[in-house]
Amino acid sequence: MSKSLGNFITIQDMLSNYDANVTRLFMLQTHYRKPLAYSEAAIKEAQARWSKLNGIISNIDFENCNRDSNSEIDAYISDFNEALSSDFNTPLALTKLFSLLKYVNSDDRSKLIHVYDLAKSLGFFVVKSETVNTEITDKEIEKLIISRNNFRKLKDWSNADKIRDE
Repeated sequence: MSKSLGNFITIQDMLSNYDANVTRLFMLQTHYRKPLAYSEAAIKEAQARWSKLNGIISNIDFENCNRDSNSEIDAYISDFNEALSSDFNTPLALTKLFSLLKYVNSDDRSKLIHVYDLAKSLGFFVVKSETVNTEITDKEIEKLIISRNNFRKLKDWSNADKIRDE
């Protein structure tokens, strides 16, 4: 990556345009000893792969889930761990993770928990699809400011403080 070739982007720019998990997946697709080849196509591919993974495991409640395992799942997990133990080969580990995802039936949460565990071990955090948007719009902020100023004019300090604390 270099500025002169035009394939340069800062982490800050990348995180402002893409989800942190997409950025992490993009970076883990390249071995740490090799140069990272930045391209929009590679980022879009990482975004698609993350959407697939997150789409399958985000709607499952793993809190009250039994771990069902068999020799094939254990082999995938062992291969995953060996890839990370062997010179921290994250591209191979990701291949094993997505192979396990393909092997496991997406309706069987007792097996999907293993995919979830491997994803968490690479630092991915699963985002529930029904997450609530907690961002406040500019209009809502302006309304709160006007309300707070009105309470202050009326010397209603407790309500003004409640709005300030929001």
